[in-house]
Amino acid sequence: MQVFVRAAGIAPEAAKADIICPNVVQNILVIATPSQGNAEAYSKLQHIHLESKSYAVAAYIAAPDNTSKGVVRGIDASLSATQLQELFVNERNPTILEVKKIKTSQTVVRTIRRNASAPPLVVTEVTTSA
Repeated sequence: MQVFVRAAGIAPEAAKADIICPNVVQNILVIATPSQGNAEAYSKLQHIHLESKSYAVAAYIAAPDNTSKGVVRGIDASLSATQLQELFVNERNPTILEVKKIKTSQTVVRTIRRNASAPPLVVTEVTTSA
């Protein structure tokens, strides 16, 4: 736990309520924290150092309970983050909270505000005509 706290630049006293939950089967680690500041610091981690080795990590803040993640494939890879926001997050789509491109792919993940009966994950394939 201390390696993540140090790497995130969090004072040990400020991380006392944080909990680490490793999942060795999926090779992931979940850090639960009641502090929004700590969550943001952990989400910015890109590397951790153990002994003399550096390991790349990918971290993000999980979506709130009242949201779903939607995957959209087939998006123009040249669209900027601003253009994606304008395409998805607007008055026509009031339940879409944010959209993020997966690296340089043609796939984006959108966060959708949902009601209790909506599924937690939505996958959409976009086909474009040439």
